[in-house]
Order: sequence, then structure tokens, then C-alpha cells
Amino acid sequence: MHPEAVTTPVITSQYPLKVPADPSAPLKARVKGRTGLTMLGWPGNQLKAVEVLDILVTNALEHGITPRVTQELHACLSITETRELLIEVTDANPTFSDFERVVAGELGQGFWRVGQLGASIDWSTDRDFSSKTVRAIMRPGRVDL
Repeated sequence: MHPEAVTTPVITSQYPLKVPADPSAPLKARVKGRTGLTMLGWPGNQLKAVEVLDILVTNALEHGITPRVTQELHACLSITETRELLIEVTDANPTFSDFERVVAGELGQGFWRVGQLGASIDWSTDRDFSSKTVRAIMRPGRVDL
């Protein structure tokens, strides 16, 4: 048996977001995220995508802030060649304890809600283990107006 190759999605367009690492971050991320999704022309439910972005930013504020954190959180909206939307939020805490339990809703409802909104979620650390990125992936689809 041959192990499946791990593939990285091919990004066709990106919209980076920087928001302050303070209580205004979720609202600012929502506003910038809505603008970014419009600019990217993602063919999916933008209201749900903005809610997912809000949840990821709120999580980064609550659990990702460390004493050495910069004054900004970095987020990025990306569209893949298959029109999937990647919502990524990076914070300065390279750990994510009990990730599976968090996603299952056993330790809070935020990431469980991300799944209910139609996104899958994962996380990774950067190469030098100084930060982590939480990523939600949403598929394009019909949009109800």
C-alpha cells in the first residue's frame, strides 16, 4: 500500500486581513471579511463565512494571546482552484490542547458551531513553533438570499 500524498490546495486569490488583538477584533474582522469575500467573488454563503471568521478571531483572542503577542491578529481569506474558501487566523500561541474535544463541542460551542455552518476545521503550527494557524474550509454552493 502507498500512503496518500498530502496535498496543499492551490490558491488562486487571497485577501489578507489584519485586525487589532483587542476586543474590537471580531467586529473589524467581520467588516473586513465581508469586503474581502465580495472582492474575491466567492460563490458561497458569505454570511456563514463571516460568522466562521468571527468565531476563529474570537477564539484567537480568548486562547491565542500570549505575553509576546504582537498588536495584530493575522487572518486571510483564500480561494482555491476548486472554489473552496479557506479562512485562516494566526495567533502567537503555538499550542491547541484538546483540539478534537473543542471541535466536538465538549469544551465550548464555538468550533462546534463552525461545523454547523458547513466548515471543516484544522490547525497547524508554523515552522519554528512560534505561532499557530487555525483554518476553516468552506465549499462553494447555492446562496439563499
